[in-house]
Amino acid sequence: MASTAYDTLNGMVVNTKAAAVYAAFEKSLFLSGQLIPTIQVPAGSYTAQVPFLDGTITVDEASHNNDFATEEVTASTVDAAKREIRAKTYAARTVLRNIGAPNAAEVGAVLGNKISNAYDADVMTALLAMADNTPLALGGADLTMDDLFEAAAAIRTAGETGQLFGVISPTMAFQLMKNVSSTGFAGGDYQGEAVRNGFVTSAAGINIFQSSHATGNGVIFGADAARQAEFMGLDITITDAPTKVGKDIVGSLHQGMSVIDGHRGVVITV
Repeated sequence: MASTAYDTLNGMVVNTKAAAVYAAFEKSLFLSGQLIPTIQVPAGSYTAQVPFLDGTITVDEASHNNDFATEEVTASTVDAAKREIRAKTYAARTVLRNIGAPNAAEVGAVLGNKISNAYDADVMTALLAMADNTPLALGGADLTMDDLFEAAAAIRTAGETGQLFGVISPTMAFQLMKNVSSTGFAGGDYQGEAVRNGFVTSAAGINIFQSSHATGNGVIFGADAARQAEFMGLDITITDAPTKVGKDIVGSLHQGMSVIDGHRGVVITV
């Protein structure tokens, strides 16, 4: 009698989902929530509201019995549309044949990669569309350390005091490393560490990452520049597909992202 690696659909789901989740979070810059904080949304919701306050309101001693003005506390310079994050479905589907097919866990890894890749592309599109600060135009020149300090200064001037992140294109990453490897940084610990690691992980107070989704440009931003909302985490559904002589496997993620305060970011254009 021929044997099978999976006697039940439940057994297949566990292995496939574990591989899909691992692959998705390993390959994604944003799903982990380290660069863009994640809001957990209650089940059944399809929109998330992100609170944003312009500042604090104070009352002087002469009027300490007065209430705070409601319209002042809720005032915001941010477009209300930006504060609403809508759920978006990212899904990938395939058929696993009963014979001569790859292992289910391998299929899960492929689905996880597909989903996280599509999500990261959307996040980068939104980040690169920030327009509240004047873009830093390189004008065809290479990205340098001076450019990073200039971008950081613009964000700090706008009031951002937290950690800054940068996502740049592979071409910009090459330009920056070439600049760091030049004689201008010769003999210093900074150059030695950068060359040993193969990439500048932190420069000008910015934790820098590279992404193929940056499409030639890059962006520097603070942690509070954007939010992402998880409506339903990455999941795997497997059903019998008799007419296909196999199993129908669908991976899905329900998540959304929005730029909340574009003043906390600067886009770098080529």
